[in-house]
Amino acid sequence: MQKILFVIHSLAGGGAEKVLINLVNHMDQTRFDITVLSILGGGINAKSLADHIHYRVIFPKPFCGNSHIMKLFTPKQLHKLFIREHYDFEISYLEGPTARIVSGCTDPKTRLISWIHVEQHNMKKLAYAFRSPREAEWCYSRFDQTISVSEFVKNDFCRILNFTKPIKVLYNTVESEKIVREAQEPVSQISSDKSFKIIAVGTLKASKGYDRLLRIVERLKKISDIHLYILGTGPLREKLETFVKEHDIDRDVTFLGYDMNPYKYVSKCDLFVCASHAEGFSTAATEALIAGTPVCTVNVSGMKEMLGENNEYGIVTDNSEEALYQGIKKLMDDPKLLDYYKKAAKERAKIFSTSATVNAVEEMLDVVGKRAGEEEKLLDIDYSVVIRTTGEANEKYEALLNSISQLVPKPKEVIVALPEGYEKPQRQLGYEQFGFCKKGMVIQRMTGIAMCRTKYALVCDDDVCFSPDFVQKLYAPLQKGMGKFSIGPLYSFFPPKGINAMLCTVMGSAVPTLFHKDRYNSILRTAGYSYNRCLKEGRYYYTQSAPWTCFFAETESMRKVNMKEEIWLDSHGYSALDDQTMFYKAWLKGMKTVVVPDAQYNHLDARTSSRNNKPAMIYSLSYNRIVFWHRFIFCMQSNALLKCWAAICFNYRQIMEWGFDFISVARRKLSKNDWKMSRKGSRDGWKYIKSNEYLKIPDLNEMIKEGRGKNE
Repeated sequence: MQKILFVIHSLAGGGAEKVLINLVNHMDQTRFDITVLSILGGGINAKSLADHIHYRVIFPKPFCGNSHIMKLFTPKQLHKLFIREHYDFEISYLEGPTARIVSGCTDPKTRLISWIHVEQHNMKKLAYAFRSPREAEWCYSRFDQTISVSEFVKNDFCRILNFTKPIKVLYNTVESEKIVREAQEPVSQISSDKSFKIIAVGTLKASKGYDRLLRIVERLKKISDIHLYILGTGPLREKLETFVKEHDIDRDVTFLGYDMNPYKYVSKCDLFVCASHAEGFSTAATEALIAGTPVCTVNVSGMKEMLGENNEYGIVTDNSEEALYQGIKKLMDDPKLLDYYKKAAKERAKIFSTSATVNAVEEMLDVVGKRAGEEEKLLDIDYSVVIRTTGEANEKYEALLNSISQLVPKPKEVIVALPEGYEKPQRQLGYEQFGFCKKGMVIQRMTGIAMCRTKYALVCDDDVCFSPDFVQKLYAPLQKGMGKFSIGPLYSFFPPKGINAMLCTVMGSAVPTLFHKDRYNSILRTAGYSYNRCLKEGRYYYTQSAPWTCFFAETESMRKVNMKEEIWLDSHGYSALDDQTMFYKAWLKGMKTVVVPDAQYNHLDARTSSRNNKPAMIYSLSYNRIVFWHRFIFCMQSNALLKCWAAICFNYRQIMEWGFDFISVARRKLSKNDWKMSRKGSRDGWKYIKSNEYLKIPDLNEMIKEGRGKNE
């Protein structure tokens, strides 16, 4: 039996709440052990849960500001606080807080599903319950399956989030048999006079548009005998009742309050009206059709799907007060048209079957579960995760750990390389191996690689996060034999944009690709790089350089690069150009690196290496650029003419950068101290390549020549 958890904000008297109750009550209890978790208790619909459904409440009573309080905690912390058991499926049944909680699940065996009910209109509304739009995007990306209640809601959600994962549309579950039965019950509150009776059902809140519906009634009563019945409760009741009295329509409007059986009222009225500013797939409108009452509604999400693009089963107007007024008036003036829509309502109601919708949900769960099982069975990649950290990235490090816990397949081991004298991070997965060494970007990574016992390694900094299928995407080209290393593009690094792009081109530090369109980056004789700004998804690109913030590699190939020979990179407190050195050295040795545009990741940039270390950064960049150019470009030229050309190119870049730096100092865009550090780094770099220490570094010329020949 599969354990399923549905998480919802509350079980109050709303449409989504009723739909959930109907769904869980009718799911196969021999196959599914279902728990409903409500953030807030006190919901009237909780009484309708079947006895076999487990019901839990986080906060017994509703209180203001609950979503703001929950923002103080990360999704992982919320999940740990509120959901302690293991479930096969965890389902966020509404947008916002429930999605934050469920997305914090770190159990790789649990399948996560999000249910989108309402159109969001914009990112501000969609992300209201999240700390930021970025967090909203990250949370929703964590779900294995997303479900929408209509095509309209689906398209709206995809547009706002630029969501590319497939979304399944499942219309709301409606108890059609129960509605037909309960609609026949008598009521005394509905007048038997000849007035045209309109009913609106829903929570009394601003989004439902009751204010404009009351203004429409005020206009219509001047030309016809009309009565409006409002069924529901909510925070705006007092305000709406005041409006009714002040505009002298209290005899034409009746507030019915809440009733567990709204269908008996709906069936006794001539017309159901929806005046909402926003909806999902309106449960109340669906129930009206089943009760045999014609529907007139504004064009909110899902209404045209329900009533037809050409008003085949009901009237859908523009989402405005005037358009809705004209739609209602049209039906009041034409009894034959109203009678037609009564018959059409009953015909359309046939598609809303409880059993059909429940079966669709159960089939979806089977598909998601089967898909996950097949993925875990087929993907058995022998890899480790190697992390370089100082233990100071805090919440960014936690985001990385969350990403690792969600990777499919899971890594065989997680190795954390720390500098000596630094404390282990407080946040841990619980099965890490820790290795200590001297502080430095190069030595820490090589320490982690040396500890690695698997065929492959996902090597990363402590401030990145990625999707669950990240390793799968990076593994694919290596499995095909296309290279020994693979990376995802990091667009925050490449390419330069705006005025910076022009300046970099003039200086020869970063030039847009004119040739080698199949490459991501190519190293120039200036020791700069040429970049491709037109990567296309679904293709692979080779590269000679990339940020090594996060990459996937054959462990043995990483060792063969032998970055221990390049330990000079770590000698200044900041290891500038360490990534360029590693990837270019691998390329020259005949070990290709493949860029996978589909495998994008987030660099959260904790700046633990550069924080309060600007002088060392400037010095290291100037120093290491000299050494890199001399060791990997100048010395690798095959004859004196090419060496001369390499020297001209590099000196051109140096002169141009000095010129721009001088101008920046004059304009006070660059401090004199920073300028001095840059010049000092260059002078010391030239001294180093003439020193005995530099000459002791193993000469790789012959081996690199051999590797380069394989790549031409």
